[in-house]
Amino acid sequence: MRWHGVCRRLGLIKCAVKAIVGPSSAAQSDWTSASLKVEGRVADYRRVIEHAVTRSLSPESKNMSEAGRPILHDAMTSNIADLRRRFAEAKPFRHVLIENFFAADVVSDLIRQFPVPDPTKMVNEFGRGSKKFARHDVRNIGPVYADLDDYIRSPKFAALMSELTGIPGLLYDPEYHGAGTHDNHDGQGMDPHVDFNLHRSTGYHRRINAIIYLNESWDPKWGGNLELHKNPWDPEGDEIIAFPPFKNHCVLFETNEYSWHGFHAVSVPDGKEISRKSFTIYMYTKERPLNEIADKHGTIYVPRPMPGHLKPGHTLTAADVGYLQNDYQFRATMVKDLYDREKKFQDTIARLTQFERNFMLPRQGWAVQVGSATGLMANFGVGRSLSAQFRATRDLRRVSIVFKKPDFVAENELTIAIDKTQHRCTLAEPTTQFSCAVNIEKGAPVELNIWARDALSPKEAGVGPDKREFGFYVSGVTFE
Repeated sequence: MRWHGVCRRLGLIKCAVKAIVGPSSAAQSDWTSASLKVEGRVADYRRVIEHAVTRSLSPESKNMSEAGRPILHDAMTSNIADLRRRFAEAKPFRHVLIENFFAADVVSDLIRQFPVPDPTKMVNEFGRGSKKFARHDVRNIGPVYADLDDYIRSPKFAALMSELTGIPGLLYDPEYHGAGTHDNHDGQGMDPHVDFNLHRSTGYHRRINAIIYLNESWDPKWGGNLELHKNPWDPEGDEIIAFPPFKNHCVLFETNEYSWHGFHAVSVPDGKEISRKSFTIYMYTKERPLNEIADKHGTIYVPRPMPGHLKPGHTLTAADVGYLQNDYQFRATMVKDLYDREKKFQDTIARLTQFERNFMLPRQGWAVQVGSATGLMANFGVGRSLSAQFRATRDLRRVSIVFKKPDFVAENELTIAIDKTQHRCTLAEPTTQFSCAVNIEKGAPVELNIWARDALSPKEAGVGPDKREFGFYVSGVTFE
């Protein structure tokens, strides 16, 4: 049932709750006390209703779509406590196998309405051709997929997943970014990987994957078995748990920086029109435990080691050649992607370096600037004051500074403080060189502060539209 557009007044909402939750005194009591706090706020009414409904619904009711159709299998919804225990105790990271996820008629309809591949849209995340077809516009696939989407987006499904996993605040992804239907054909596999960690649009944290298989029949010998890894970077010490993609089996697992998973390439017998079909659900939260937070990243792959049977003296079969070709192509694609990313990073570094230079004085000699200069503008212009910190890399005996006077400033007087000793300098010519003796030891901090008596903007001087005030320019600072 859709609540928005219906819940306009407190009385109507109370009637709606009573109609759904029945005579449960506990639920009605919850509603009565909560409604007093939210009177006049329709958004809060809906939240309170959903909370009361979730607490009061039977396992069967939690399973209903908005059209009143049971979506999940009764064996799944009535066994949440056991599933939660198994999920929490699983290794190498939290996961659970649910052997009957969708109701029988729902899974049959999902298989029947499963989308036909479009060869022109079979590309991987690098934008290059692959043997995988995915649909993310779930509602447009067919009627049963629209019903399924209605249910997945409902608060009761999120509450059910939170109850099962122990992860509060799980959120539905209306974009199905990376999720939806997946159709992997002969020769398609996925090296062990961890998934992208933040949603591209919202920035929410990716927390769980649910992969439900929609294959009428499957032989584990055909490959495509989902594998969960302890550490694919260490092939000899790696521990692997495998799950064949059997019909209506769901593998639900948490996603973090060590939830490595993948599957060997699909390899079906000649003449069989079979592919590895699944429906995937990714769920997110606005926050996650601090110890699990990482910098934003995309999918991170670990290439598989060479198959054990490929040894000196082995005669390559057609299947071997196909495997090596696919593996070579994928690795080359990853290298190309990393190369493209490296170029972007270098461009970013160059821009940041240039930006940093805007706040670094033109320096020579035996000192390095520490941090940014305060008061410094583009082209090393300064308004009324400048402050900068340096560190001596050798014993210093002299500091020299070259100043330039703005053309529109007739004359200016500067006060220069170096190592807490003040000096005066008059800017009367276009270029003025200042120099003073110092006695600063190697490694010691050097503080430079300069104040200008006058500052004038080009606009005030009538020579341009710039409203920024300029008192002087710094052409160079030399430490000797």
